Amino acid sequence: TDATSRIAATGTTSVDDAILRLQIGNGNASGYILFGDNVDDAIGTIRYNHENDTMSFETNDIERLRMNDNGVGIGTQNPSANLHVVGNTIITKDLTVSGNLFVEGNTVTFNVATLEVEDNEIILNSNTVGAPVLNASITVDRGTSTNTFLRWNENIDKWGWSDDGSSFYTFETALNAYSQANNAYAQANAAYADSNTRVLKASDIVTGK
Repeated sequence: TDATSRIAATGTTSVDDAILRLQIGNGNASGYILFGDNVDDAIGTIRYNHENDTMSFETNDIERLRMNDNGVGIGTQNPSANLHVVGNTIITKDLTVSGNLFVEGNTVTFNVATLEVEDNEIILNSNTVGAPVLNASITVDRGTSTNTFLRWNENIDKWGWSDDGSSFYTFETALNAYSQANNAYAQANAAYADSNTRVLKASDIVTGK
């Protein structure tokens, strides 16, 4: 040490390690490295707690990160995974997940031009327990125009759609209308054919009294 409170550890060869050791007298205490200024003599802290074998880091007198046997925690003092984050997280570059991705929440937004799904099945309202009560929809966001959607209506147990965002039409209704139109077309054709057989042409010969 010197008068300016600096600590220097200098090795004698190129392979010597520089070591700073804080050793306590028993396993229930903690080792600290404190960073202070003229306002707060411990504004930043690195602490190793030997009682529970955790290491924590504080800035501006607030714990920001803690490590234990389970992993690294940010925003939590008891991490339960390799990386356990409590609070908002911003990732500005790519995130690669080699295992399963579980998302718990109400809204998931993909800011991409095209969403490509390799799986051949998409399950909506997954993990529904008991009698179903929620509709399932695919909605088209049309900006300043009214959104449209394709929907399974749980109240009537039918598929349908809306082209104005409020009126709901079932595919069954559309199929019934198509069937009725086909029947009407068939009846009109039959009536037209029948009328042709009943109309006399100028060259026809009428016999009888």
